[in-house]
Amino acid sequence: MEYVPFDSSMMGRGILIVHFVDTSDNEWTLMTSHLESMKGRSKFSGLGLFRISGYRKPRMQQFNEILKYAKQYSNRKVVFGGDFNMRDTELKDIDDSAYFKQNITDSWIKAGNDTNKYTWDLGKSNKLFSGINIHLVINDNKILDLPFQPRCRFDRVYFNSNVNCHSFTLEGQEKIKKDEITGNNVDKFISDHFALAVDVQ
Repeated sequence: MEYVPFDSSMMGRGILIVHFVDTSDNEWTLMTSHLESMKGRSKFSGLGLFRISGYRKPRMQQFNEILKYAKQYSNRKVVFGGDFNMRDTELKDIDDSAYFKQNITDSWIKAGNDTNKYTWDLGKSNKLFSGINIHLVINDNKILDLPFQPRCRFDRVYFNSNVNCHSFTLEGQEKIKKDEITGNNVDKFISDHFALAVDVQ
């Protein structure tokens, strides 16, 4: 096991890498990371609020570094994922796009569907169900002071062409009602992110 800090991180982020051999003698490399968060920083001045820098560039530098390790270990079964904070539009910032498109698969695209797309789902929406408008609050652990509550696919799991992915689900979608130790009422999700459960072989 090794930990590689990102030179580009302003948030102390890095990659955790684990190598192992399974009972069928398959060699695996697993990698996880929490890539740089948020779109950018904002600053107040006499002219008001304005954005002074973004985190997209360092975030994608970090993703590209993970891809270099995935390519380095391409003879092994490679799975990597985590809270990547990525937007789909950022995928065009991948350095080796040919390698990524030909060798790397997104587990949600492979085995997920629209019902388990959003892992950071603060969204509120009015949906028509049997002719009745129902106001849904997906995850209310965090409410942002915005005219809307975002729904994003920040958390992702990717794998290389040596890996088969059989299923993709989200976990942690049920609220914890009571603290089992103290007995206090909680009524919260375990996180404002939902967890990914991916079956790979």
